[in-house]
Amino acid sequence: MINRQLFRFTFLLFCALAFVQNGYSEQSQVTVGIRNNIRSLEFSTTNGSAQGALVDLWAIWAEKNNIQINFVSACDESIGLLLEEGAIDVIANAKESTGLNYSDPYFTYDLFLFSLKHSYLDSTEQLPLRVGILKTEEAFVDLNLFASTRISRYPGYQEMITDLLSGDIDCYIANDVNMNFAVHSVLLLKLNYPDKPFYQYKVRAGALPANQHLLTQFNRGMD
Repeated sequence: MINRQLFRFTFLLFCALAFVQNGYSEQSQVTVGIRNNIRSLEFSTTNGSAQGALVDLWAIWAEKNNIQINFVSACDESIGLLLEEGAIDVIANAKESTGLNYSDPYFTYDLFLFSLKHSYLDSTEQLPLRVGILKTEEAFVDLNLFASTRISRYPGYQEMITDLLSGDIDCYIANDVNMNFAVHSVLLLKLNYPDKPFYQYKVRAGALPANQHLLTQFNRGMD
């Protein structure tokens, strides 16, 4: 009798361990790292609260799966270090990096090719020689598309549009929602708005291999 009970206990323990090792352990609390300067996508307000489309999606996922969620905002240079140190469990928008595991793509960040009115540019075949891009959005674009193009990097929209108006660049790449937030409507009226995105960046979450179970849990919860 004792041997049968021991066998049953051992068998159940083995099944439980297999269940966890296959990535189906549930995590009840998650700390998510976001960047603090990409308005509409992921950013922090003046009082330090996390905002943006990615924050909303993670919050919905957490509520749906009864998970307590915390957000930590950081600059682009330090968010990877927070992950390595264990201060956060996952990066909401992870760039390509060795040593990271990734979720399935769960959000699309559209980037458009803006030019002055009556100068219509919306494909790689029409690329001019001089293109502007924000430093904060450079990581979202495959720069291999611009191998024969001079790229100018800008800290903000105002500087970039000023160069467009003066003819120092021929067009620039930007997310339309972010630009509408940041640029005065008088300047927006001078721009050509393309009908379709020039480039679509697929957002994926990233975590260390030890937290692959969390990415699996996130993928299932986003279905």
